[in-house]
Amino acid sequence: MRWLVFGEGALGGLIAAKLHQNHQQVAIETRSGNAPRAFIFNQQSTVELPAFDAQFPPEVIIAALKAYDVKDWIHGLQQRRTLDNIPVILSYNGMLANESELLPTTTYHWVTTHGAYRDSVHLIHAGYGESWLGPDDQLNSCPHDIFTILNASLPPFHWYVNIHQKRWHKLAINCLINPLTVLYRCNNGQLLEHPIAEPQRQLANEFVVLARHFGMEWQAEALVSDALAVIRATAQNRSSMLSDIVLGRRTEIDYLNGFVVQQCELLGLNAPTHRWLWEHVRAIETTT
Repeated sequence: MRWLVFGEGALGGLIAAKLHQNHQQVAIETRSGNAPRAFIFNQQSTVELPAFDAQFPPEVIIAALKAYDVKDWIHGLQQRRTLDNIPVILSYNGMLANESELLPTTTYHWVTTHGAYRDSVHLIHAGYGESWLGPDDQLNSCPHDIFTILNASLPPFHWYVNIHQKRWHKLAINCLINPLTVLYRCNNGQLLEHPIAEPQRQLANEFVVLARHFGMEWQAEALVSDALAVIRATAQNRSSMLSDIVLGRRTEIDYLNGFVVQQCELLGLNAPTHRWLWEHVRAIETTT
């Protein structure tokens, strides 16, 4: 099967490398339009993938994006009529306020707890987790061939019809981990050396109240427990938010804790801990 992977970030590189190792045809399209760089995967094998061109009509598109790039990327995709009706698998941290109006009807969401980061030419698979694939429109059925290949390439994959609930759960976990790694300037596992118990409890309580307004029920204690499990499973991983801060790039804080605050405001709710972390990370962004 022919796969087009957009971007050269850690998560896109991870799935591209795994598909390539599973003998799939994979091409990369970069944000800059330049040819993709070769990279060394897990400090072992060199992976060099071709750039996308018209001679490589993809059967599946995968895009692991920053949340703030999704709108422009979708707009650009819609301008390319040759890519109409091709399944699009999207992965991005956080939530967009207008997703129902924005995303194509062929969209599937990929939620994963795998951790990866890029270090110069190296791509490190730092945390082994699992993945869920589900339709943006619940009327869409499971694309069995695509799912089978993904599950063989980066197992385990799970088909999850109510992917929005899974995405909200990941939103909660990211809100409880990523900004704290920025606060303490540490890898995920090193968070356990810092006083995170109280802020995580407060973040979870505020999130549970908001989620209930969208028909989702969680216990704050369970969300904290899940966040701690992810921290331990990805102990060597540096969160994408901390990586962005280190590299002087924009973070996705507006679409994580910022999204929670904005949705709470619309409903007349308060989320002071989420607001404090949102403002803290935004302040760091402006000074780096």
